[in-house]
Amino acid sequence: LVHGFGANWYHWRHNIPALSKRHRVYAVDLLGFGLSDKPIVVYSGDLWAKQLSDFIREVVRPRTKVALAGNSLGGFASLAAAVAAPELVQGVALLNSAGRFSDPAVPKKAIGGDEDDELLSAGTVASVGTLTTAIQAQIKKAFTRAVLGASFYFTKQPARVRQVLEQVYASDRSNVDDALIESILHAADDKNAQEVFCRIVSRNALPAVTIDDLLSRLDPDARVLLLWGEKDPWIRSTVADRIQELRPCAERVSIDAGHCPHDEAPDAVNRALEEWLEGLLL
Repeated sequence: LVHGFGANWYHWRHNIPALSKRHRVYAVDLLGFGLSDKPIVVYSGDLWAKQLSDFIREVVRPRTKVALAGNSLGGFASLAAAVAAPELVQGVALLNSAGRFSDPAVPKKAIGGDEDDELLSAGTVASVGTLTTAIQAQIKKAFTRAVLGASFYFTKQPARVRQVLEQVYASDRSNVDDALIESILHAADDKNAQEVFCRIVSRNALPAVTIDDLLSRLDPDARVLLLWGEKDPWIRSTVADRIQELRPCAERVSIDAGHCPHDEAPDAVNRALEEWLEGLLL
């Protein structure tokens, strides 16, 4: 089970007990989140995919392939892990998965590219115009960092966390409780938390790889379940529609919930996951 942006393993609090009655269940904190380390590195889908595949190999050590279930950013990371390690993953359940699709009209950037970094690491400045551009880029980065720092301080306030959660729990807000808010705020006290936040948000964390690219490389035999909160104000149901167009064999279960269906409507999500897992013969 893989959480979304800003969350951690505790977001699966209503799923772990139910699923663990019949299955061995692990809930992972992605690097940079929750109780996991927050190293000062470049955060990307590739990093989290490697973390998940390494975790499966070294900790889970399964006798058969595993199933991954991820919400939001965790959905993207789970899909990336399934592509990176097809020998380990039998199926992926995407719960309102984050990510972007290719735009044929926009040329692809180099993997891991950062336009500002490329500009400032060129080594020499060939003209006054280039120097001006370099200075502007430095100012832009400094300004962006200042804004993100202020945003981090604002975002980690308990009232703001509650407000955001109540916006995305579309049908039932009863699980937006103090325990959930405290679990989110706890990680924000880490000394590297603000820097990690800035690095992830400023790079958008998913700069190069698209959902359609991952789906095109996913093992044809891998099972995909779209477990979708149909009232999500952030990642709308049209995203699930598009995934189904790209992966017609994907199964879909609609949930009367918002962005975090597993916590907002855990009973419905648990039933759907149980049925899907039975089909995988795990």
